[in-house]
Amino acid sequence: MSRTELQNWLIDLPGFRSRLLTLTKTFVTGQFELTSPPPAPPNDNELKYLLFCASVLSTSKYERHQDAALRIAQYSLCAVGEEKRKATAAFILDQLANNPAIKLGISRATVPRDFLDRINGPLLYEHWQRRLELQVNTLAGEELHLNRFQHQVWNGVKEVDWLSISAPTSAGKSFIIKKIIENEAIRLRHGVAVYVVPTRALIQEVENDFIHHFKLHDGHSITVSSMPLVDTIAPDSFNILVLTQERYHLLLTAQPDLIVNLLVIDESHKIGDKQRGVLLQQVLDRTAQSNENVKVLFASPHTENPGSLLAAAPEAVRTRELSVEQVTVNQNLIWAKQQERRPQDWRLSLVIEGQEHELGSFRLPDRPQPQSKRLPFVALALGKGGGNLIYVDNPGTAEKTATQIYEMLPRDVLTEHQRIEIAPLIELARSTVHQSYALVKVLRRGVAFHYGNMPYLMRCEIERLFRHGYISHLICTSTLLEGVNLPCKNIFIRGPRTGRGNPMSPSDFWNLAGRAGRWGTEFQGNIICLDVQRRDLWPAPPTVKVRSRINPATSSVARQVDDFMEWACNRGPLAPQTPSEYPQILNYLISEMNEGRAISELYWLRSLDDQKRDELQAAIEQISGDLHVPSEIIKRNPGIDPRLMDGMFEVFERYYEENHPEDLLPPDPASEDAVNTFTRVFALIDEKFGPIFGGSSSRQWQLALLVTTWLRGYSLARLISARIGALERKGRTIQLPKEIRQVMSDVENYARFTAPKYLSCYVDLLRDFLATKGREDLLEGVSDYGLMLEFGVSETTQLSLISLGLSRTTVVALFEIIGASDLTVDDCVRWLREQDLTALDVPILVRREIASKFPDLGNSDGVMT
Repeated sequence: MSRTELQNWLIDLPGFRSRLLTLTKTFVTGQFELTSPPPAPPNDNELKYLLFCASVLSTSKYERHQDAALRIAQYSLCAVGEEKRKATAAFILDQLANNPAIKLGISRATVPRDFLDRINGPLLYEHWQRRLELQVNTLAGEELHLNRFQHQVWNGVKEVDWLSISAPTSAGKSFIIKKIIENEAIRLRHGVAVYVVPTRALIQEVENDFIHHFKLHDGHSITVSSMPLVDTIAPDSFNILVLTQERYHLLLTAQPDLIVNLLVIDESHKIGDKQRGVLLQQVLDRTAQSNENVKVLFASPHTENPGSLLAAAPEAVRTRELSVEQVTVNQNLIWAKQQERRPQDWRLSLVIEGQEHELGSFRLPDRPQPQSKRLPFVALALGKGGGNLIYVDNPGTAEKTATQIYEMLPRDVLTEHQRIEIAPLIELARSTVHQSYALVKVLRRGVAFHYGNMPYLMRCEIERLFRHGYISHLICTSTLLEGVNLPCKNIFIRGPRTGRGNPMSPSDFWNLAGRAGRWGTEFQGNIICLDVQRRDLWPAPPTVKVRSRINPATSSVARQVDDFMEWACNRGPLAPQTPSEYPQILNYLISEMNEGRAISELYWLRSLDDQKRDELQAAIEQISGDLHVPSEIIKRNPGIDPRLMDGMFEVFERYYEENHPEDLLPPDPASEDAVNTFTRVFALIDEKFGPIFGGSSSRQWQLALLVTTWLRGYSLARLISARIGALERKGRTIQLPKEIRQVMSDVENYARFTAPKYLSCYVDLLRDFLATKGREDLLEGVSDYGLMLEFGVSETTQLSLISLGLSRTTVVALFEIIGASDLTVDDCVRWLREQDLTALDVPILVRREIASKFPDLGNSDGVMT
């Protein structure tokens, strides 16, 4: 019998399974205050038997075996017992290569510091053999003691050119990727690594993490930046660029021949996200075409087909997929159901491999009426001691749920130390959003909410306070699905949606559930699902973990090639049922054809038969031949239908013939008529591209006001005040929480995404048109709206401060103090070094962010940890 056969036989033994279930239920119920008696714990003999079984299972590569071994070991560490047993449990963690769990046990005095001294000769030899097998030495002179997954990734990057890895959320991907980038930086000395993140919400989190991690190694300079500018790439350094696919496209457009040594695509399953997935595919293809020696590393959560991403690799490239089952923390799937006719009394059950096992009952603090109170009341009843994430589907619900929990907590729930820690965040929320922002209120009782449209500095501090236990209940939205690193002890979920009305897919559910259990901080994590018996909330209740499947957005053409060609050959508007990625794909195909590539060269169309490929080639050639817009403009503006670009020339011609070409020009944001001019430009864009800016004059004016004030570098608080003032002047009824959220949403969706995308295209088209008329002079001095809107500033000094890694919130606060508007990056560094940081009249958290970038400035408030 092989070792794997032995492990499979062992884990299916009825006696073992019965004892493991008893142990698991005992450990889980011990985390909650239940009104029913707890189950009887395993006796000493049963625990000795389970520990022996765990030692056999701990060497397995399969999740089911690892999970059982980890449960037994961690229970044994936490249960009252002799030191020898705890040393055995610690050795099982060592067999699992789970060093953070061992360190956690030592810090809690449940693991003897000398546990290795209590192990006999053969086992000690096994320990040192395993340690040497999983140890690697970096070029920085560091010894890394890795788990099995991390070790495979480290070796894989050295052995192949393109590597696609897939592992659970807490397997340690981020750590090993940072070490790989660091090693490449030291090996190459000079060069470029691009780290692509799925959303803007993650850029500064990853950038700041890298800035703190990468330091000078034996004279090797490592520069970290999130600016998509050629000027920010230092030739005498190894450059790490943290970019979204949109920013990466801007960089490749500015420098098509950019040499990229290492490309890391995090959350790479997002290649299936419609328009943004197509753009991710496009920048990947462009990188591969122009960099034959680039190393590419894809990282995704537990996916079933990570190798599908390797199909984009050139033929001569060495590739490998790596999908592992690495359990580093136990996760418990728990169902919470109301008892019949008793709305305050509920029961918990543990779900293991699709089977329910009763845990006990608990009582809510009050009657959960209306139904919106069910989720927060259960979280209050079960989430004692902090570390509670509560998932909801939109920011409005997040604020309401936070308020409901706040109202149920006592006034004096916070300690004096908690109040001191939370006070700077309250100050920031008041000054940068609004005095009456809901966050200001709920923070006073250790409650907060978190969604993607909030200012980065605010989100960052919320996450810090939650990680350190100062915030006990945190209400979150689908931002967590985008890779935000926010592990917790408990996740509470009721009828999850990703946005309003969209049931969460099983793969997204388990991606979210992966946040339960803080590796190195908690021994277990709990996913608590409410009202799972209701099919309107849970069409298919979660029972067992499932892996997501990667389906690139570009593959929709191969699946529906006839539908795509029918749409592409029709010059009418995009019908409601038409896949939203079609315009992006059409632009992509035309751009590739203009570069001399045939349809047959695109790997994502290889599944088409020869006839269909020929038909598609002919269709794209016909469409491209009818266009007047230059090919370079099409390539610079992915995602926009080239046929609609052509239509803008008709608008330009009309204005030119009427002798009003100046009315076509976008404004300087500082000019008095900027709002009215932007309104006119938005109306022209809507005329040809559809209702991009709302389609109505009132909405176009509202968004023009937002874009103007955003470009002027106004704080979010001033943007909100401007919106409220405009509504008051029109006599509108104002719902303050709704308007605050709407401004935040408009900033992200319009000021930072839609406006730069379409204004950049508009200016490109206008510049080409005016060139044909010999009037290029009209556009002299017109700004780069794409870059300015992305960062929300328009002055050189502001861009320089952002280049230093400071958040927009901090940049806006500093620019009110700095006199000059044309400071370079070096000028800004000199100015900061001349300041008495504690004397700056800015919020405490702004001072802390500055101090974290420039520790030598000094900061009486302390640097953020």
